[in-house]
Amino acid sequence: MGTPDREPERMLTMSSGGWAIVAGLLIGLVIVGWRLSKVSFGQEQQGRGDGKTLESYGFDLTKTDVPIADIVPAKMAKDYVMALVDPGHIAGTDVPTVNKAQRGKFLVPRDTVIGVAINGDACAYPLRFMIWHEIVNDVVGGVPIAVTYNFLTDSAAVFRRTIDDTVCTFGVSGLVYRSNLVLYDRRANHVGESLWSQMGERAIAGPLSGTRLERLPARVLAWGAWYNRHPGSAVLEPPPKLVMKKLYNTKPRPLYAHNKSLLFPFGRTPPESSGVHLKEKVIAVTIGDTTRVYPIERLRAAASDDHIVTVEQAGLTLRFTCDRNSRTAEVEIPATDRPTRVDYANWVGWYAFHPDDELWAGA
Repeated sequence: MGTPDREPERMLTMSSGGWAIVAGLLIGLVIVGWRLSKVSFGQEQQGRGDGKTLESYGFDLTKTDVPIADIVPAKMAKDYVMALVDPGHIAGTDVPTVNKAQRGKFLVPRDTVIGVAINGDACAYPLRFMIWHEIVNDVVGGVPIAVTYNFLTDSAAVFRRTIDDTVCTFGVSGLVYRSNLVLYDRRANHVGESLWSQMGERAIAGPLSGTRLERLPARVLAWGAWYNRHPGSAVLEPPPKLVMKKLYNTKPRPLYAHNKSLLFPFGRTPPESSGVHLKEKVIAVTIGDTTRVYPIERLRAAASDDHIVTVEQAGLTLRFTCDRNSRTAEVEIPATDRPTRVDYANWVGWYAFHPDDELWAGA
């Protein structure tokens, strides 16, 4: 790991007092930002939930799929993080023009995006926008989707929004489950709302408790790499409000990503013997019934001069391409008749939901 990435870690872990100050600043920045975002969009009305007690959120908890004690208020009200609904898009070909107008601050090749391609249509969702919204209710290739990102677990996932023949719109509940994003499906007069776990991929409370979400393929990679693969791709257009532009240029995530402390501890963390930092980015590759977890730093350490790593898994040769600027890695899986999938999260987040998965030891 290079010097720029080690310096924040020394600062944040030099003493417990220092971390307390940083954590306070982080929470303050996020809460202030979310408050400003609501005012800027005309949503001054206080959401349900006092940030402390689960009952204050008013969700139906008579039917749950997980222990109620594991669903925890995240120190904010429902909808304080503003999910986007039917957002605008910018053509990828117009990005250079927008960059020029914004002095190169909109989207540059090294910026990390969540890339989605469906039915010949493609769209990229920059993480620096996603971190402030967590959920984007969109349509790509004629398919209603929910693009989700949670900075606590650094997890990105895309789901089909059609459930039981109904297209749902998801919002941010203000709750977490195993320190991970909990969505809710918006219903008229709040009747029939259910809570959904992003990494659990199912409803964990409410009338639809136990119902699975249909996950759709997506990639987390640098914008330049995504656009090379999908030159016709569009890009999420964030709401054109000055206050949001200021928020998009702030970076609260690195303060959290370089420290081992958790804002919302949940009792299932990986052992120190794993040798992997709790917040390190990982890629989980599933082939058939087997899943292996690849830490990005181990892939980078094993990469050749052309940034390529080849690994054998389940009888297939996987090819990883590491991007040293965006700290991401692409994986190519050979054609097979077995089901495959690729997931993105940090180590502590993935372990919370999949503690039995094999951890790649490195080359």
